[in-house]
Amino acid sequence: MTVLSARGGSGKTTLATNLAVALAERRGESAVLLDLNLEFGTTAIALDLRPRYTLRDIANAIESDVSDTELDALLLAHRSGLRLVPALGEPGDSELIPDGGLPRLINRLRHTYDHVIVDGRPSFRDFMLDLWETSDTLLVTCPPDVVSVLLTRAMLDAFSVVRVNHDKVLIVLNEVTPRARLTLSQVQKGLGTATFAVPYGGDALLTAADLGQVYIQQRPKDPAAVALWRLADQVAERGRLEVAAAD
Repeated sequence: MTVLSARGGSGKTTLATNLAVALAERRGESAVLLDLNLEFGTTAIALDLRPRYTLRDIANAIESDVSDTELDALLLAHRSGLRLVPALGEPGDSELIPDGGLPRLINRLRHTYDHVIVDGRPSFRDFMLDLWETSDTLLVTCPPDVVSVLLTRAMLDAFSVVRVNHDKVLIVLNEVTPRARLTLSQVQKGLGTATFAVPYGGDALLTAADLGQVYIQQRPKDPAAVALWRLADQVAERGRLEVAAAD
């Protein structure tokens, strides 16, 4: 699953980290979160983890053919069982990743863990296009306001241009403010497609984010948390169906 947004402030990383933890906590299943926001990724902060190795180190390790056990040891470990590949540590580190290093890393993660969640960003680089193509789900967050809807619609149009399968796109109406500017029906009309709605999480969600806590673990019965658990189940089912179809 690749999580994307058409503009900042859409709650993309909060959504990605909470969904990743929800998938990691599924019985008998493993999950890894990959931060592809490069130098300015914040997933480690959101999970209150301190990176020892970053994306650059781990991508280079893949080149040396590390074992699955060695790879797992390089990743950050969250108490939920989630593994994390954090963003790059220093400006310019992305230039030091070997050519083809990121595709090889993602391919290795897909073969090692049951669920791979990518906190991504819109880009038309060949690598990102390939990532969109191989993802079972492209989860696009869209707050209920006019600008977000217009930009998200433009992203959906771009998906069509590069021939991304529309069936793999899942729009999440993410209420990041107390008062929604648009209704669910208005958002769906503007986007021309159905959306999955996550209600406003309130101060509890904001406090969890500030403290590096996982909202769905802190307040699992809140309406927003319940929606996130349901969304994780839906994403897992989509992945299971893709695997079954491939077999």
